Amino acid sequence: MQVLSAADERRLIGELVETRKSLIRATIALAESRGEEPPPAEDFHKMIRSIRECGLGSDAADDEVQHLVSKYEETRDRIALANVRLVAYAARRYLNRGISFSDLLQEGFCGLLIGIDRFEPANGTRLATYALWWIKQALRRTISADAYPVRLNPKLLRQVAVEQEDLAHGPHAAKPHVTATLKSIRCAIRPTVSLDLAVDSGVSSTLADKSSSPTNRDRDSLENGEYVGHMMQSLSPREQTILQLRFGLDGKPTHSLSQISELLDVSKERIRQIQEKALQKLRAYEGSASPTRGRSIDTSGQSVRIKL
Repeated sequence: MQVLSAADERRLIGELVETRKSLIRATIALAESRGEEPPPAEDFHKMIRSIRECGLGSDAADDEVQHLVSKYEETRDRIALANVRLVAYAARRYLNRGISFSDLLQEGFCGLLIGIDRFEPANGTRLATYALWWIKQALRRTISADAYPVRLNPKLLRQVAVEQEDLAHGPHAAKPHVTATLKSIRCAIRPTVSLDLAVDSGVSSTLADKSSSPTNRDRDSLENGEYVGHMMQSLSPREQTILQLRFGLDGKPTHSLSQISELLDVSKERIRQIQEKALQKLRAYEGSASPTRGRSIDTSGQSVRIKL
């Protein structure tokens, strides 16, 4: 673990703040010159993530922005590594809550990075005090999310409530973005017993057996439906929800990790971990059910072959 003296930390924080200001100015200027909407400067952590995930182009101006992002992240990481003890200190208070210590450390470190991104030394608060608050908030959210099958983003729920109220007093036709938001909410809270994973993790689509008779298809559909139900029961409700959103089960639209992160108010890395854990459970279940290994499962008129 890297240790910084008080003077070194103050110097790095000063460099970080100046780089942050330069990055915000450069990003906004670049977006405006192209007539585009700039990333959200009010939430610098999301702004950095947006630039990393989407980019802004490939010209010299974009190269300057990317250089500033790299410089900022390098400085921020040095500060974060010097304060990682705060994460361990806070994480120990949340042991025995059903989440492993390593997962707590990862979520707490994400909170530390957000705290550094938002820190303003001009406010007179010590970095350790300020960052510890964000670390604890990240840990509390993780504990809360693990305690319930689905914990939707409170901001998103408030937005839906306001828009539903507007629709109740306005035209009957829903606005497209309102409809999309409501659809995402319903997808998140609706249970599923389907496993029509058509992408990723070794799961591939296959054509239904056209030679089978309607009677055989009906019988196979019933048997396979029970089998799929047993497979899904091996997952927690939250794991089922994330797979449903990620892979578009039951004919629903697929969602990116970022979209699920925003919807469930959990970090993208945590969503990825839960997804991988769920798929590992399904692989283990399929491996233990050797008589049915490789069988074709008919769900919602589609046939898929499990190859986990």
